[in-house]
Amino acid sequence: MLRAVAILALVVATTSQPPPVVQPPETPPKQEQPRDKHSDAGVTPASAIQLATNVGGGEKQQLDKKGHIKPPPVQQSKTSVDLITAFTGVLAIVAILQFLAMVAQAKYMREGLTDTKIAATAATSAAATSRSALELSERADVQIEAIDLVDPGYDRQRHSSLNSSSIVRVTVRNYGRTRAENLTVECFLVGEVIQPRPTIVTSDMPMVLGAGKPFELQFLTFSTYVASQVALKEITSGKSRLHIDAKIEYDDVFGYHHPVTCVGLYDWTSGVFRLTQYETDDKREG
Repeated sequence: MLRAVAILALVVATTSQPPPVVQPPETPPKQEQPRDKHSDAGVTPASAIQLATNVGGGEKQQLDKKGHIKPPPVQQSKTSVDLITAFTGVLAIVAILQFLAMVAQAKYMREGLTDTKIAATAATSAAATSRSALELSERADVQIEAIDLVDPGYDRQRHSSLNSSSIVRVTVRNYGRTRAENLTVECFLVGEVIQPRPTIVTSDMPMVLGAGKPFELQFLTFSTYVASQVALKEITSGKSRLHIDAKIEYDDVFGYHHPVTCVGLYDWTSGVFRLTQYETDDKREG
C-alpha cells in the first residue's frame, strides 16, 4: 500500500510542475542615430509610453529603465494550485501511514524482545538443569560398604561370629565416577557394656579417594572393649545393644561438601551388622 501511495505522489509531483516561462527573444540594441537638436526636444516620458502603447497594438506595455518592453507576468492556473494542494495532502497521508507503520514495528519489536527474553530464561534454566544432572551423575558418592566381624588369625579376612578375639572392620567405598577430596571418616563403637565409652577410630588425615576405591578402618579385638565374657554374652544374646556410629565428610570435584552419618546395628540373631540409618546433607562450599 505504501508503494502505491509513493507512486501516486510521484505522478502528482510530475504533473504539478508549472509550465516553463518563455522568455522573449532579445532584440539587438538599436544603433544610435545621429540626432539633431529638434528630435530630443520633442520626446517626453509620456510620449514614450504612448509610443509603446501604439506599437503594442493598443495594449499598454510596461517599459523598464532602459526603455525595453517588459514581458507579461506568468500567472499559474487554478488547476496547478489544486494539484499542489492535493500533492501536499498526499504527502501528509504518507507521513501518517509511515508513523503508523513505525508504531506497529515498535510493537512487534517489543513482542520479539519479550519472546527472546523468555527463550533466554528457558535456555539458562535448561543449562542449570543439565549442569545439576551432570553433577549428580558424575560426582563422588562415598558410603559405608560393610561392617564386618573378622578373625585376626586369618589375616583378618575370615568372617567370624562375635567373640573376644573378633575385630570390627568398617569399609567405605566411593561409588561415584570422580574422586572424593578431603575425605575424613570417624567410627564409634557404642554399647552398654563397652568400656571405655565411646570408643573411636578415625582416618589419620584428610585424603583423596578415587572413583570406585575402598577405604577400611578397624577396631582392636573385642576383648579390649568388653570387660568380661558375661558382658559379651549379653551382647550375643540380645540383652545389650551394640552399634557403630559412622561420620563421613568429603568434597566432590564440583565444589560440594558432603557430610554423611550412618548407624550400623548388630543383629544378634544373624551375627552381622546392618545399616539402620543413613543421612546426608549436601552443601556448596563457602
